[in-house]
Amino acid sequence: MQGSASRYLILAGILVAGAGLLALLAKPPSVAAGRWPTEENLFIVGGWRPGPASLQRDHGVNFISRGYSRADGAEALLMVSTSPVAKNIYRAGADVPFLGSGYTVDPAPPSLVPGDPKRGALIVRRGNAASLLLYAYGERRGLIGNGLTAWAFVTLDSVVGQPNDYFLASVLAPLDSASASDTVALADALFPRLAAWYAA
Repeated sequence: MQGSASRYLILAGILVAGAGLLALLAKPPSVAAGRWPTEENLFIVGGWRPGPASLQRDHGVNFISRGYSRADGAEALLMVSTSPVAKNIYRAGADVPFLGSGYTVDPAPPSLVPGDPKRGALIVRRGNAASLLLYAYGERRGLIGNGLTAWAFVTLDSVVGQPNDYFLASVLAPLDSASASDTVALADALFPRLAAWYAA
């Protein structure tokens, strides 16, 4: 009996040592860096002049921003946050960058921005300045928000091992610069194009 017990101990020791070596030497699974559109024609919207894109990376998220201007002096900012990891995009609301930074954020009234199930609208205020923030969450299936349906698809992708690109697209414009309807038209032109690019 002592012989078989010592054999079990030796075998267990070998297995533990092998598992330890495997953990030390194995490379963690790589996560893709994420994709975003760079084709200039995707960003051209009638009456608006797009500026150059800028890119920042932070905590596994790519942040792409591009300013827009018009001949009448109106300005807007397109921001796209994208990552192949859903929780990097879906876990925070579009208002999070403003909260705690001296801003107040309220839902935009329907009289200012017509409702659309594929995008949200917020009024962002700081002091006497107010801006309209339009936003949409999406992935390769389109603009599906960041609610229960979106998380169900995240779970499905995880189970079947399907890679995906998750994104939050936002258009921010001062209310004293562009009219709300002009900002809505800009967002409604850009958001579906971004969704189509990610779906391709």
